[in-house]
Amino acid sequence: MVKIKINGKTFKAPEKSTIIQVADDNGIEIPRFCYHKKLSIAANCRMCLVEVKNFPKPLPACATQVNEGMEIFTKSKQTKDCQQSVMEFLLINHPLDCPICDQGGECDLQDTAMAYGSPKSRYQEEKRVVLNKNLGPLVSTDLNRCIQCSRCVRFLKEVGGMQELGLIGRGEHAEISAYVEKSVDSEISGNIIDLCPVGALTSKPFRYSARTWEMVRKSTISPHDSLGSHLEAHVKDGNVMRVLPIENEDINECWISDRDRFSYIGINSEDRIKTPLLKTGSNFKPISWDEAFHTLERVFHPSLNKFKEDEVAIFSSNQMTLEEAYLLDKLASYVGTKQVKFDVANNPNLIANPSLNGMIGDVESFENIILLGSQLRNENPLLLQRLRKMGNAGKTINIINTVDFDLQLTVANKIIQPIKDFQKTFEHIHKILSAKVTKKENSTEKNIANLLSDKTLLLVGEDIYTNPAFMNLANVINQLIDLTSMKIGCLPTGSNTVGLQQMFGNYVNHIDDKKYQASISLNLELEDIKDKSLFERVLKKSKFNVGVTPFLNKNSKQFDLILPSVTHFENEGTFVNLESRVQSFSQTISPKFESKPIWKILRVLGNFIDCPDFTFESCSEIKEKAVQKLSKNKLKRFNLINQQVKHHSKDFWLKDIHNSDALVRRSTALQNTKRLRSEK
Repeated sequence: MVKIKINGKTFKAPEKSTIIQVADDNGIEIPRFCYHKKLSIAANCRMCLVEVKNFPKPLPACATQVNEGMEIFTKSKQTKDCQQSVMEFLLINHPLDCPICDQGGECDLQDTAMAYGSPKSRYQEEKRVVLNKNLGPLVSTDLNRCIQCSRCVRFLKEVGGMQELGLIGRGEHAEISAYVEKSVDSEISGNIIDLCPVGALTSKPFRYSARTWEMVRKSTISPHDSLGSHLEAHVKDGNVMRVLPIENEDINECWISDRDRFSYIGINSEDRIKTPLLKTGSNFKPISWDEAFHTLERVFHPSLNKFKEDEVAIFSSNQMTLEEAYLLDKLASYVGTKQVKFDVANNPNLIANPSLNGMIGDVESFENIILLGSQLRNENPLLLQRLRKMGNAGKTINIINTVDFDLQLTVANKIIQPIKDFQKTFEHIHKILSAKVTKKENSTEKNIANLLSDKTLLLVGEDIYTNPAFMNLANVINQLIDLTSMKIGCLPTGSNTVGLQQMFGNYVNHIDDKKYQASISLNLELEDIKDKSLFERVLKKSKFNVGVTPFLNKNSKQFDLILPSVTHFENEGTFVNLESRVQSFSQTISPKFESKPIWKILRVLGNFIDCPDFTFESCSEIKEKAVQKLSKNKLKRFNLINQQVKHHSKDFWLKDIHNSDALVRRSTALQNTKRLRSEK
């Protein structure tokens, strides 16, 4: 630690800290444009110039490290004169279009000009004109407003992993540009909208739709992956207008993925179901909710239908909240069925619940990461950016996979092979560590073996730990854990995969291929299901099929009764993320049309069929019961039921990040991005 003075007050600061970092830590305001705590130092805007004693000229606070005894002045005449001059310079070419700019009301340039700028400019010449660039369907450009802070350039290179923007030209002719005829394709590209301190980069879907002061801000949790990013939905007239990140260093830092940011567009899709629908012949007719529940009563009431054991099949998505799952479990037991399948990837032979086995932020504390079989770029782009950050910092990222996915990160060692060969690879690594092979060997396996220690984290992808052949592989991994003390973690993909497995274990994820008296499908579409053929066969053979979903979809015709449920932003409930963190979210907007939350549908259904102990009045009341059922056994090694399995399933179910759930599929902006990627 070093002692410094800022404006006459003494502060202690870590060595190698910059002036702006120390000032921020102590609540001292220094204006800035190019500086951002998550990006490299550029020092090109010069707005953060401050006076430092014994230095002949002001120094940039973002790029100047503190030294013992340094005296800094952020409010001196010299500092203020510099700030005014820089501000005047930055506004030379800036257009006077604040009344029509989407950034108006939340513009850093606007605020800084009012606080630190001069009341008038000496510049009288014509302003320059910069042509706008087409960066794709998500980000709109007004490059006349750009002040060349380069935040967007640095973000896409350092955090996004792709050099998609750059600064071309010099002096008066400098401008931000993409590659010729190229759009910005990073899965987290929308964050450059938040990073832009002016109105040069704005949200294309949100453009000209609302002013910031007209909207109400409501917090929620991302439903699209297992990270559980914290989101802020901006609401006007009962509609979500845009979604922004809420900073949480432990989870999503200050970023969100594009599907988190733009999925809200799907809420008002033309596919929305407005009222309950009952099939009559080959068509559907609208009915009331009262009629719908009486129909359900006739189908599911035990006194009206004497179901034998397991004559009802229940399918559900991995986005089901803990509260909904709790009620569903009680109803399933009441009607006498264990034929319940959440679309949760699991392995019935794996006893422990697959999870990250630690905190998300702790991943960066390891020196070595081995990524075993994961499509992380499509599954969890924000966790991937943490690994990318580790690679940039000189830590080793190693990949063993069946497909050579372009993860846009620095990889130290890479092995691409079929799943069936993974066991041999790990056995060979074990032999190397056990000194059973020659020391002269020079191979990728040896390089990986030399990295294994208590500073190494093995991350096992969902496609691997759910594969039947994982039993054999897990035995070898357990031996390596005992030998090297390395740590393990799993990478589930669904928003509540961990919560559902902690609540029910692995037993409740099975449906037999047989004829059922009735089936219920909750918030599922054919694209969401890995075993599509089983789903279709069960619905075809079942006597009465109930679909609870917000949207009409490919399998709607197979249902006899369709009940309109809400989307995520119209719902409330609780998810458990991949680090086993319990996170509750509130309703953001009122349900559209006659749609209802699934927990309310299940609760009323329970009352209609006289299910005992079903008198819940609120979602929070159900949450208390549901959380009590969670099992939080820590994954230290892979505990297995069966030790040997010969069968190998198909290597990978290839995923698309913009096809992950019903809401994302109906976001036109995201789907246009998908189209652009496929055309390249």
